[in-house]
Amino acid sequence: MNISIIGTGYVGLVTGTCLADFGLSVTCVDQDETKISLLNSGGVPIYEPNLAPLIKKNISAGRLTFTTNFEKVVKESKVIFIAVGTPPNDDGSANLAQIEEVAKQIALFINNYKIIVIKSTVPVGTTRKIKEIINQNQSVIAREQSDRSNPNLNRRTGVSPVYSIPFDLVSNPEFLREGSAVYDFTHTDKIECFDPLAIENFRRILSDLTYCQDEYETAEHCDILVIATEWNQFRNLDLLKIKKLLKTPILLDLRNLYEPAQVKELGFVY
Repeated sequence: MNISIIGTGYVGLVTGTCLADFGLSVTCVDQDETKISLLNSGGVPIYEPNLAPLIKKNISAGRLTFTTNFEKVVKESKVIFIAVGTPPNDDGSANLAQIEEVAKQIALFINNYKIIVIKSTVPVGTTRKIKEIINQNQSVIAREQSDRSNPNLNRRTGVSPVYSIPFDLVSNPEFLREGSAVYDFTHTDKIECFDPLAIENFRRILSDLTYCQDEYETAEHCDILVIATEWNQFRNLDLLKIKKLLKTPILLDLRNLYEPAQVKELGFVY
């Protein structure tokens, strides 16, 4: 299973290294040639306890590589993690320029089905926006290629064929604590999950997770419920039922689907 990490900042580097240590084949890609050269020579651009020896171990084992070749990484990966920066703008909003550019590049080089995981910290609605960018740019590329290969046909019909290589998008923001990020990543509590669309694809890739039949089974006996996607069926949950199923009534709503005051009034930590 080939996995790529786009971005070798704090989140990307820790994520890629730890996934490699789990036995997966991981390639981290970054446009910063100096940083990639440093990593390939055994250096580490950030300090995080236990990270440097873990990088060295997995490079030696052949499970972890670093490159600036974006095209090769996208084409050879089954799962693509996006971990680029989203620094704040002057008004406090997230600057999405880097992640939007990554989406355009994925559209340019995607060659078969991919699972694209957004680990960057992004505002509500970004997943939908990234999906639109990838689809729109795939269509533009398809038209340009078709016009070059069949100019007479397209001029006659006025229509260029449009296609879209299928992909799934997953929102999986990372909350790593500096100083204990490696430990946190490699010593996670039991994770139960449910997604109405992508669950079968993830089951083939991450077999160690506990997969549930629906959102209510997912909540049963858990310490916290995390809403990480914006499916419509998650917008009108029976929150009283959810509260009874949880061991502790903690709701982490990463997509801002609910009004905080109403959820708190039901007795949740929100």
